[in-house]
Amino acid sequence: MDPFSDNSELFHIYKAFFTGAYETVLAVDSTHFSEVNQEKAFVYKLRSKLALGDIDEAIAELQSSPTTPSTSATLVYAMYLKGDRQAVTEIESLVHQNEDNEIVLVLAGIILANEGRYGEALQVLNGHQGSLEAISVIVRIHLGNNNTEAAFKEIQAAKKWAQDNIIYNLAEAWVCCRIGGEKFQQAYYIFEEQAQSSESSVRSIVSQAITELQLGRIPEAQDNIQRALEINSQDPDVLTAAITCAILMDKPVEEYESALESVDPSNRYLQDLKEKEELFERVSAKYADQISGY
Repeated sequence: MDPFSDNSELFHIYKAFFTGAYETVLAVDSTHFSEVNQEKAFVYKLRSKLALGDIDEAIAELQSSPTTPSTSATLVYAMYLKGDRQAVTEIESLVHQNEDNEIVLVLAGIILANEGRYGEALQVLNGHQGSLEAISVIVRIHLGNNNTEAAFKEIQAAKKWAQDNIIYNLAEAWVCCRIGGEKFQQAYYIFEEQAQSSESSVRSIVSQAITELQLGRIPEAQDNIQRALEINSQDPDVLTAAITCAILMDKPVEEYESALESVDPSNRYLQDLKEKEELFERVSAKYADQISGY
């Protein structure tokens, strides 16, 4: 049986993790799972803690747990998130020792890509043996490098055997959003289904809202963004979506920008805004004398 099929012990953990419902993952009682699935559930729970920012707690738990390739890779990833530069070398070493371990390959790919070593990341990830998470990371790397064609080809290659899997569906939706046009509708259906499921998360709701904005359904997007704000008003993705929607509706954004500055000062939106403001100031100063005469 596929360990992540609808009838698997891991199904709900798997679905919740990849839709960003990390609290749901942590709430699952996995003590009755098989020994193999208990380890997989443990890794998903620790990765959920990392995603929620509970890095020190995750590290302590990993350090006191039995060592396996998957837990070792998760610990190295946690140390990387803490800023440990040695983690990059350590994850490379783990790859050489465990070339067939999905978690090792995926976390190595994420770390290397984050270091800007995209070619090496793709080489590592392409060593996977039917791992949809590895494929999803490959797709993200291609999209991040504006290589939509390569991302689309990756999705098409996996479609024959992975269609209807949650990871495949989400990766396909990302590609559809990048292609745009009528593909936005396809992405909307995928995100809408996730937002309405029992494992719904803020990420799913915001993703639906973003596709609604792209489709010009601004009131519907506003409703979903408000719903997401009520769940977590400190989530950076929720706040950036709220800013975008407010701009499109010609409403004030200062409250959302201030909140975003508090929770994620290095957010890409804020950095981009700062760069544009600085550019405007330089241009204004350059032509100040000419403008003052009018």
